Amino acid sequence: MPPRFYRKIKNAMWLFETNHIANCTNLDYQIQPKTYPF
Repeated sequence: MPPRFYRKIKNAMWLFETNHIANCTNLDYQIQPKTYPF
């Protein structure tokens, strides 16, 4: 599979994790957002 495919998966996972964290701990997320290496 082309590298673009994996990049799309990583982006989708990042969006899912970011939304999940923001919804669960909104205040903490705004103060210190979680960063990802990719």
